[in-house]
Formats: sequence, C-alpha cells, structure tokens
Amino acid sequence: TNQDAQKSQDLSSENVITLSNNLGHSQYPKIVIDEPYLYTLWMDDTQGNRDIYFKRSEDNGTSFGETINLSHNPGVSLNPVMTTSQITSDLYVVWVHIPRINGEVFFTTSTVHGENFGSPITIGNNTGLNGFPQVAVSENNANVYVVWHDAQNGTMLRRSTDSGSTFETPIKLGSKNVDSQNRQIAISQDNNIYVAWQSNPQ
Repeated sequence: TNQDAQKSQDLSSENVITLSNNLGHSQYPKIVIDEPYLYTLWMDDTQGNRDIYFKRSEDNGTSFGETINLSHNPGVSLNPVMTTSQITSDLYVVWVHIPRINGEVFFTTSTVHGENFGSPITIGNNTGLNGFPQVAVSENNANVYVVWHDAQNGTMLRRSTDSGSTFETPIKLGSKNVDSQNRQIAISQDNNIYVAWQSNPQ
C-alpha cells in the first residue's frame, strides 16, 4: 500500500548517522545492543594498517562518542566480533591479527560499557593463519568462550572462568583442515556449549 511504501521510505532515510568518514576503507561492521548502550565495531585501513575500530552510543543509537582504535598493530587486524554479558554488562571483543607469517587471536574487555578497554591479550598464536573467531558468554556464571580456526591444529576453544582476565589451556575440537571455517558457538541456559563449523576436506 502507499502507507507501507511511505513507512519503508521513512525507515531508509531516518536517523542515518555516519560512524566512519575517512579516506580509507571501513568494512565488516558489527553491532551489539545492551540498552541503553549500543556498540559498533569495524575494520579500517585509514592509518595504513588494517585496525579494529570501535564506537559506542549511550542513548540507544541517537548519538555516538569518539572512535577508539582497539588493535593499534602493524600488519592486518580483521574478523572482529563482540558480545556482552547480561550478568556483568562487560563487553568482550575478539579479532585476528596477521603479522607476516604468524597468526594471532586477540581478546580485550571493557568493564565500563565500552568507555575504555583493557590491554589486549593474545589467546592464540602460531605459524599460519588463525581466523574466523567467535565469542560467547554464559549467562549462568559469566564464563567466556572463544573459538577459532588454527592452521596448525584445527578448531580450537578456550574458556575463561574469571570474566576474560585469564584463559585456560586451549581445547582442540576438530582436526587440521585446509578449508575449515565459519565457526559458530552457542551456550544453553543449562550451560551446555555447542560449536558448529564448516569443513571441506576435498
């Protein structure tokens, strides 16, 4: 109907905010809501390196604060993901960094609704690609889980039982494969952990 078309037109043009406006490439945005906070994350190469940038809103997306560079590393930082805890409202961010022939998985936490972040820690490091990370948090006990692809070992999982301050020894879930990707992780209300991924051995 004409009324539905008008609503669609209003939605497409209303409240558009430019989060990144520069001479480089801003790509692969992510968004998470923890009302009234709204968090955005993306990859940007304006400074010559590919870094992970972050912005937050304190008013459900009406306005946004300053841009924060979370990675600040030479080389390539990519595949950013994030999630929040409904228990603590902590914000957890994970990404991959590729310096030369090594692959690293970085993790950082904000305990103040994205106002600032702790120093990133490396939870995965090896020769070859680390990629396609996912992060999830248990709503029963605030345990944090990160899963990713490790070129030397396959699908790996690490758990933190102290809200991301430290991580236990990695657990190998799947064998090494040249084309293993697109991991997903979910946690049930009774704290069962489920991981799925794509594997193409041929």
